[in-house]
Amino acid sequence: MKKSEALARIVELQEENILLKDEVNALSQECQAKQELIDELLEKLSGYEQLQKENEDLKAKLEMVSDEVRLMEAKREVNYLRHKYHWAAEDLLDEFYQVHKAIEKLDEICVNAREKFAALNHKVHESYIPLSTDIEAYRSQEGNQ
Repeated sequence: MKKSEALARIVELQEENILLKDEVNALSQECQAKQELIDELLEKLSGYEQLQKENEDLKAKLEMVSDEVRLMEAKREVNYLRHKYHWAAEDLLDEFYQVHKAIEKLDEICVNAREKFAALNHKVHESYIPLSTDIEAYRSQEGNQ
């Protein structure tokens, strides 16, 4: 190979080297842009994972709050029923008292009725009316007097 051919080959290689350097620079910039995109996507993925974790935490808190709300509703229902039972018991006690008073009054009436019946029975015994066979004996006694 001649010197001029070698120089021409060197110039050709230098031009090819410049083209390859430009291509490498372009590919490097493209890789850098893609790496930035990958980093951005990884950051978003990390944010997404954090959001997922926060979402799970919020779901757990919501479940807990829902349980607390159901508990409060159950307590309110129990208090309502307790209040309702209290007044129903008060009413029932009032009715029992009224029945007790009525029984006492009936007892008084019963005692009075027994006393009056006993008095009536005594009067019936005292006012004996003689039978027809006894009437003749009675008349004869009256006639003897």
